[in-house]
Amino acid sequence: MSDAALTGLLTLLGAVVGGLSSFAAVWIQSRKQDRRERLRHAAELALADYNFRAKHTDTMLPMSVFLAYQVNLMDLIERDKLTPETFRALSADHDELIDTVLAMVKERDAKAKAKKTATDRAYRILTRLPLVNSTPAAFTVR
Repeated sequence: MSDAALTGLLTLLGAVVGGLSSFAAVWIQSRKQDRRERLRHAAELALADYNFRAKHTDTMLPMSVFLAYQVNLMDLIERDKLTPETFRALSADHDELIDTVLAMVKERDAKAKAKKTATDRAYRILTRLPLVNSTPAAFTVR
């Protein structure tokens, strides 16, 4: 093979590698951009769901519950996997997440109530004790 042919072949190979790497970079960037857009849309839907429930129900759930549901729903739609069965499974997972959050809220409220009860009990005990000397020794004038 002549030097000119080898040079041309290597030039062509370099152009192919450069083109493929450029294509790969653009493809990866567009996938990330699509993901960001999907998350933005999911956040908007989750906020609308959150605001609707805030107006019409007494129980407030964290925004993350709604965002997780919307992201999973959009992923199913994007992959063209949304069927009645997958929607039922998603709804069951969402219900389980809601039940977990509500159980955590009850546990947190019970702990806060127990702590408040203990604090109130200690306050009542301390307020019944007679004050021996209300002026600190450092500030006593003799």
